[in-house]
Amino acid sequence: LDAVSGLMILINGLTIGIGEDVDWGGMQWLEAVFTLFFTFELLTKMIVNGCKDTLFGPEWKWNWFDGVVVTLALFDFGVTRLQDGSAFGSVSFLRLARLARLTRLMRLLRVLRLRIFKELMLMVKGVIAGLRTLLWAIVLLMMIIYAISVFLRQTVGTEGIEIGDKYDTVLFDSVDSTMFMVFRLCLSD
Repeated sequence: LDAVSGLMILINGLTIGIGEDVDWGGMQWLEAVFTLFFTFELLTKMIVNGCKDTLFGPEWKWNWFDGVVVTLALFDFGVTRLQDGSAFGSVSFLRLARLARLTRLMRLLRVLRLRIFKELMLMVKGVIAGLRTLLWAIVLLMMIIYAISVFLRQTVGTEGIEIGDKYDTVLFDSVDSTMFMVFRLCLSD
């Protein structure tokens, strides 16, 4: 069942992307087929494994995730049918329905738990672990840029040097504009 579910998730992800560019009337029914499949899959898990093991067993995080995504997909399907049949005018309600529609892409995360994607999952974990180091590298870079900017502001910025461009730009006239200039210099812009 996991392999079939993984394949359906990948196909669903592709159809979501295609559906944004192609205006085809059958797309809403194709979405309904996917929603029914994932609802059936969740109900099958609950019947086979029992409600207690499904909701509180070793895979409880993924099962709750599946439940939330399926519930939002059902909500989206219902709102879309109501919107087609009547004058639904509430903008905030339609935004909420659009947000529920976007959560269908979160199903792609479920594919990561399949054995075939073990290496991909390791890469994702590595990227997430590296984000902390990247954050500190950005903080260090900003501290260096700030120190250079204050130095430039105190030394050269007091002269009021103009570049002579069409904007009459004054070099190093404030710390924030100096930080922006130093940042652009770091990027060779």
